[in-house]
Amino acid sequence: MNHKNKNIQNHRQRIWAVGSGKGGVGKSQFAANLSILLANLDQSVVGVDLDLGNANMHTFLGIKYPQKTLIDFVTGKIKDLNEIIIDTPIYNLKLICGSSGVVGSANPVHAQKLKLIRYLENLHVDNVVVDLGAGTSYNTIDFFLSATDHIVVTTPDTIALQSIYNFLRICVFRKLHSIFRKNWKTNEILEKAKIPTANGVNVKVQTILEDLHKIDPEGVKKFREFQKNFKPWLIVNMLLKKSENRLGFGIKEVVKRYLDIDVEYVGSISYDNEIRESLSIGVP
Repeated sequence: MNHKNKNIQNHRQRIWAVGSGKGGVGKSQFAANLSILLANLDQSVVGVDLDLGNANMHTFLGIKYPQKTLIDFVTGKIKDLNEIIIDTPIYNLKLICGSSGVVGSANPVHAQKLKLIRYLENLHVDNVVVDLGAGTSYNTIDFFLSATDHIVVTTPDTIALQSIYNFLRICVFRKLHSIFRKNWKTNEILEKAKIPTANGVNVKVQTILEDLHKIDPEGVKKFREFQKNFKPWLIVNMLLKKSENRLGFGIKEVVKRYLDIDVEYVGSISYDNEIRESLSIGVP
């Protein structure tokens, strides 16, 4: 990520969204440590646990029982997001905790989602690091797309790699639908393209855009602008052997071929037993 470090030095707020296609890949651990790294660079940081059904980012930062969580804001019990920001043991790093075990909390309605995004964008800090819930719900995808910087975390196992491709594919289709939703002809093209061919192959986005261009060239122009700016960073976590490092380049190639977006493979992290130990004692 060195090539973007110079951007960290300015005062434009950055919202870093950390997502994954499935749970258990170390996404929350990564988000917590990214927050600490930015704080150690003398940047003001607010970590936000947006896993609204199974929050655990606070645990990685040594906080056992948060008294106020996002559910208080989402339900309107607390009006100002700043009221639920809590201190952490890390200098420069504060935290907004998610909720756990509250039925329905993982699915805020559209108005609640927009309100939350707006408040996050108006926090007076250098960096907001958002730990998203695992999976591909539309709320998760919308929060991911609303960020300024996008990071996806996977492990080398086949299911996780497939999940991260599907996560990015749904991001692309979510954006396509938001641009072309008003025209029934373009919607028809997108709905048909969602379904893999008889032999299980996904239709390439480039092919979809060629069909859409015949109906709505301005819409295609808008999507091309999105493609130019949407360049997620990929982390492959919990490597057990060096040869697994190449899997990140494979994902990058497949995403480019079928989704026509550029994923930047920024590196891998080896499996380390000390990570589990740090979690058990509540010290990052």
